[in-house]
Amino acid sequence: GLAGVDTPCVETFANARHWVRSAARARSLVAGRARELGMWSCGGAFVECKFLLRMRGSVLPKAGLMAAGTAAAAVSLHYVSQAYDLNLDVPAVSWSPWASVTLVLGALISFRTNQAYARYWEGATLLMQVRGEWLNAASSLFAFCADDPAMERQVATFQHKLVRLMSLLYCSALQKVTLVRDDVMAVIDTTGLDEDHLDFLIASEERCDVLLQWIRRLVVQGMSSGVIPVPPPILTRVFQELSRGLVSAKDVQKIAEFPFPFPYTQLVVAVLFAQTLFTPFVAVAVSSDPVSAALLSLTSTIALWSMNYIACELEQPFGEDENDLPIADMMMDMNMRLGALLNDRVKSPPVFSGNIDMMPLIVSCVECRFTSTKREVEGFSKARISVTSGLSQSPEWSSEKFQAQFRHRLREGDSSSELGASTHMSQQPSLESDRRCGL
Repeated sequence: GLAGVDTPCVETFANARHWVRSAARARSLVAGRARELGMWSCGGAFVECKFLLRMRGSVLPKAGLMAAGTAAAAVSLHYVSQAYDLNLDVPAVSWSPWASVTLVLGALISFRTNQAYARYWEGATLLMQVRGEWLNAASSLFAFCADDPAMERQVATFQHKLVRLMSLLYCSALQKVTLVRDDVMAVIDTTGLDEDHLDFLIASEERCDVLLQWIRRLVVQGMSSGVIPVPPPILTRVFQELSRGLVSAKDVQKIAEFPFPFPYTQLVVAVLFAQTLFTPFVAVAVSSDPVSAALLSLTSTIALWSMNYIACELEQPFGEDENDLPIADMMMDMNMRLGALLNDRVKSPPVFSGNIDMMPLIVSCVECRFTSTKREVEGFSKARISVTSGLSQSPEWSSEKFQAQFRHRLREGDSSSELGASTHMSQQPSLESDRRCGL
């Protein structure tokens, strides 16, 4: 049917038909893979039971101790009332104040839990904003560097100094708010930096301000020396991102330094203890057998105490508990991203040698080997546990293991030996470098 049609038109039609078929095949592959993974349905019963019985990071064991005490007291009180013929069967009007107190207590604890979750989420959001702003500033500075071969040595020195200062800057911001031990945190090796400046930084109280000023001066010196041949109006965005990151870091300190109001917490705990104390008496009064009395005491007590413990867990999210933010992993991820900027294949875009006269095709991510790199929450938590446990058991892990991962990330997919030499990462870091890296 295409006989007599111009050759360019035939080729255009063929390309368009191939494009449509490729798009349909990609949609079918994605839909089939999603059905195989069960993405359109909820988790099975086994997954739900496994999630329900998980004790790591759960508040149920602590709340269960209080609930078990009230249940045992209710059972004991029931048998005592039968043994001594005590009449505890009272009308509902007499225990209605207990129900009112329980209702008010539930509202108070719910408000505290909501505020605690808001603090948790705000802290996580601000830390991600800090990392995003500073990482984007570093990436922009790498992109603004000169391509002149005569400036290659100066540009490499600027870039290596920048990633080290950025790593120290983010670590200093985290150390201002977190309770994580210093042997768990890791920074890029500071070998090559001035000893006098490092000693001054370690003795300084405001390390973030000092490091940010060093980075600004480094950028200004790079502009004057020709390392960053970019007009000042374009470069001002880098300074804005550095400033916004510092403002977000100061906002995070608000959550760490100002706890939840003490009078409110004291009131909630006092009313909670009073409600727990009178729960066994009310359970025996409204129940006819010890089992129902124990269940009533158990359920009401474990629900209220669990919500209170959840609020306690979320109010300060910068520690080392299971429900706290993964501070050490966020620091390691920042180091990896900064180190990736030093890779030669990241510094320059890929070369395109395809046919520019053909319409681009839509193919599956599997066909072009562009598979997913998403991290599931459960896997990320497992990696976090292994990292923190390994760091706490071996003080040398934070330097040697980090150096190995850092070198592997830099050299991944690159066979040149010059890249490994440019990183200046020693195989066996000295104790002095460990001291400097730990700040």
